[in-house]
Amino acid sequence: MMLQQRIYTKIYFAYNEYKRIELLFYNETNSTALHFDGFDFIYKAFLIDVAEFFKELEYSIQQEKVFFEIEDIRQDDLLNKTYVGLSNGDIFQIYSVMDDENAGQILSIFEKNIGVSGSAFEQEIYKEAVERLKKAEECKVYLNNSPMPED
Repeated sequence: MMLQQRIYTKIYFAYNEYKRIELLFYNETNSTALHFDGFDFIYKAFLIDVAEFFKELEYSIQQEKVFFEIEDIRQDDLLNKTYVGLSNGDIFQIYSVMDDENAGQILSIFEKNIGVSGSAFEQEIYKEAVERLKKAEECKVYLNNSPMPED
């Protein structure tokens, strides 16, 4: 996985019309973004405005840090899961679920501080998230002007 930019100042979240999660890791300083569209990661070298349908993720608002550094992006195609590992040890996991006839996605955030100092159950859940991240394959990050994969 080759990231053009690893440091972002805000994280935005949205559900698109297909119930797919969209994440936008945005760097206000240099107007760059890493966009997860529900399937792929696309690096955007110049993004002036964040679309209105994006809302800042509560996780982003509550953090005391002024930046988020992405350390790893991986996908497990067999389990249909996507992972984003941050340098602080926190892990974002995005996975698909079936809801009647619809296939939506859920975002889970595993925070290292809870995984280390929480209950035995919370510690075990965090350890399992770390293992799943390590076992998943590296994910390709597309440039905003590069061709997207065919469906």
